[in-house]
Amino acid sequence: MAKQEIKPHTMLAGASLWAAQKGRTFIDEQVDPKAHAIERLNQYLSANFQFFRKNPSEAFAISAIYFFGQSDASLQATYKQIQTLNVERFEANLLQISYEKGKTLNNSLPLAETIQSIMIGEIFKLINTSTQKQFKEREANLLLQIKYLIESALR
Repeated sequence: MAKQEIKPHTMLAGASLWAAQKGRTFIDEQVDPKAHAIERLNQYLSANFQFFRKNPSEAFAISAIYFFGQSDASLQATYKQIQTLNVERFEANLLQISYEKGKTLNNSLPLAETIQSIMIGEIFKLINTSTQKQFKEREANLLLQIKYLIESALR
């Protein structure tokens, strides 16, 4: 019987997909589907922060995909899968916000990608945040940044 080689990138991809699914489940449990779209978006963003704060192992697995997924060909498919699912969630929320406010939102996909990028950047900073006060400040900063982006995008 031939010895089977386990490749580190395969393990990382699998761990990241598992962690991302665990995160989506956690996040979905925190979001009230009956809330207004802007509130759901805030709940979604906050739940992302909570998940990364409460699940450091999963946070590091997902973070590794964001660090290496764009430059390592063996991880690109995993990166794209995780990124696409997250951006689609943001885009759906943005379109609902636009609908509820009765305003036009052109180019929702680039805005969703921008929000995703800002959130991931803040989450990377969060990994090194030790106090609850710092955590709350980062979360509030993220929500404020996203609010301004959305307000400027709605016409």
